[in-house]
Amino acid sequence: SQIIGVPVHVISPQHEAKLSFLGAASRHAVKREWALVDLGGASTEIVIARDHDMLRSATLALGSGVLAATYLSDPPKPEERARLRKAAVRGLIHAPDGEVERLVATGGTASNLPSVLARRNPPGVLTTADLLTCEARLDGHRALQLQAEFGLPANRIKALRAGVEALLLLLDWYGLALLHVSHEGLRHGMLLAYLKHGENWWRDPPHEIT
Repeated sequence: SQIIGVPVHVISPQHEAKLSFLGAASRHAVKREWALVDLGGASTEIVIARDHDMLRSATLALGSGVLAATYLSDPPKPEERARLRKAAVRGLIHAPDGEVERLVATGGTASNLPSVLARRNPPGVLTTADLLTCEARLDGHRALQLQAEFGLPANRIKALRAGVEALLLLLDWYGLALLHVSHEGLRHGMLLAYLKHGENWWRDPPHEIT
């Protein structure tokens, strides 16, 4: 705070989840139940919602960076991916239930995977086949060799390898075949909260973010 000259405020994990949801819901909310997945490097937040209302949520100990570092070499071997899937499925038992009609993903993995398919016109919706194509391309060579092709640093490529596996499992878990990519996440939600609540946007409710 002293170095940058402005106050530094720390928000709670619950408030962070609400802000991420607020950002994604501004574009992707649907009238029936839908799920938001915020896949991070160390954990994954899943929110079940209806329209712009959060119904229930859970934080899973599944992160793309941790999974990649724990299970995958460079490039990954098929048997390593099998072990990763087995471990990830164990973590998914804590995912919130829901009869969801749409799965929306935000975070680094979700925002970068479309460019693995097409850098010029990356798609906003990924099919299961698209994710499998991403997996094959990411596993084709060592991460350092893929940096220039995908325009991503090697450590991000390594995390994407595990992240794509987690997203495939989540689609299967909720019985869906399409993954909607949200570029409106935490930072977008912060801006929306600021517009609504002013300088106190960062405080945990009393006010309810809807």
